[in-house]
Amino acid sequence: IRAEGFDPTYCVYLRTTNTTNVSGNRLSCQSQRVGSGIFLRDSHANTLDGNLVTSFSGGLALEPQGAVYLYQSNTNFVIHNTLLGSRPIGLHLFDSSSTGVFNNTLRNSSVNGLLLEYSGKSAISNNTVCQNQVLDFNVSNSTNNKGGNNTCDLPDGWNDTGEIGCTFSCACAASANSSTGTGPVTFYTDDCTPILGLRAVPE
Repeated sequence: IRAEGFDPTYCVYLRTTNTTNVSGNRLSCQSQRVGSGIFLRDSHANTLDGNLVTSFSGGLALEPQGAVYLYQSNTNFVIHNTLLGSRPIGLHLFDSSSTGVFNNTLRNSSVNGLLLEYSGKSAISNNTVCQNQVLDFNVSNSTNNKGGNNTCDLPDGWNDTGEIGCTFSCACAASANSSTGTGPVTFYTDDCTPILGLRAVPE
């Protein structure tokens, strides 16, 4: 599924839909209406891959809250997506388990970058979750989630495997971005020393 959207309630809405690939979309709401860029409800084994979702809001309790919102939807993959400037949440999993969340960028949400709510048994790795105003990760009534190599500063009890909080800090990601212009692709220790000589390579 591909869709181009401007100022919708939902740009992409899957209900009781399984094994569908939603990829390569550029979705923008310009903060004008309540809704989600991509909303899955009772939908399983789908893949959301390579979507750019900006400026979506979810300010009413009865409406989806998140640029990408999974509601009672299990065994989905959320990979290589960029979610920017959402109100209040970038990626919201509600009562959704066994989700794979890999290699996403979640930035500049008004409240949370990633909200796990009554959602467990998910794998969350290699995501950059930074510059969100309240929390980068918000873990609420959610257990048995695990992952590693995430970048964040405000983890709210989220711990990468073997770490306290995320493996990398947002300051390291910003350092890679400013030094090369290619984005946060360098891995760092806590003091922003590159690990094993890995570094961002200019285009």
